[in-house]
Amino acid sequence: MAYTPATILKKWTNDVPDGELYEAYVTKKGYVTSAVGRFSHSSGATTVSVREFLSGSMQDLVADTMGRQVLNEMLEFISGLST
Repeated sequence: MAYTPATILKKWTNDVPDGELYEAYVTKKGYVTSAVGRFSHSSGATTVSVREFLSGSMQDLVADTMGRQVLNEMLEFISGLST
């Protein structure tokens, strides 16, 4: 079976000039991922379910790396998915 990448519903990017690259996104299968790293040797990613994210998991990480405004946008976007 071939690998099928996750379908991203919405993605936010914080590309710090001469610094790190941060991304956060929500997938169609109900997961939220926060990733950091411009180069593979320094990259990392954390993934939680939408339910876990809404319960507070990973929200501090997103706020610290992407900013409180992005966190609020993500929460609003996710809330809109269930309506």
